[in-house]
Amino acid sequence: MSEPKLNTLVHVIDADEPSRLAVERLITSDGTNVASHIDVPTFLKAYDPDQAGCLILDMRSPGMSGMTLLEERRQRGITVPIIVTTAYADVPTAVQAMRLGAFHFLLKPFSDSILREAVADALREDARCRRRLRECRVIAQRVARLTPREHEVLRLVVSGLTNRQIADALQCSSKTVEVHRARVMQKMAAPSLPHLVRMAMMLDESHHLGLIAPDPAE
Repeated sequence: MSEPKLNTLVHVIDADEPSRLAVERLITSDGTNVASHIDVPTFLKAYDPDQAGCLILDMRSPGMSGMTLLEERRQRGITVPIIVTTAYADVPTAVQAMRLGAFHFLLKPFSDSILREAVADALREDARCRRRLRECRVIAQRVARLTPREHEVLRLVVSGLTNRQIADALQCSSKTVEVHRARVMQKMAAPSLPHLVRMAMMLDESHHLGLIAPDPAE
């Protein structure tokens, strides 16, 4: 890691104490905070979703396997990037872990430089996702201020319909649509239609990722 990440926390789950301590020493030597756990349940008790960072997860953790945590990470609110490590890897296991959302898959023993690079990548990804989440929350707050009719107009506008087509769909005049559309643009703080579409796409993606609860009106 090129720069210390003093405001981040790297969680390490590994039942093997020598391995866990070696990883902890390496990460802390770069100025990054580390929280070590002997198993997944211990990690789950300590995990704070508002804390930036990442997770280094040994696949053969007692109590709950690493694969099970990957399968349940969304339900459990685990949003930080997960670096999976194992000494017993095979291709199907690696493929399954990546499909379940593992950010990196490292085979033990790995070099210090490989782990440093993986952690640096994971912390950058976590920072990017948190910036995007903050943007999505702002967009969601703006959408919540729309009236039901403005919400309908927003949905139809970003679907690519013209004012005339929207008027036909809502059984109103084009002039009324223009008024609603102008209010939508103002409330959403959208300087242009492409910008409005981009915000709608970001919010839709966040819904699929489970990061923000959908508006009940949708």
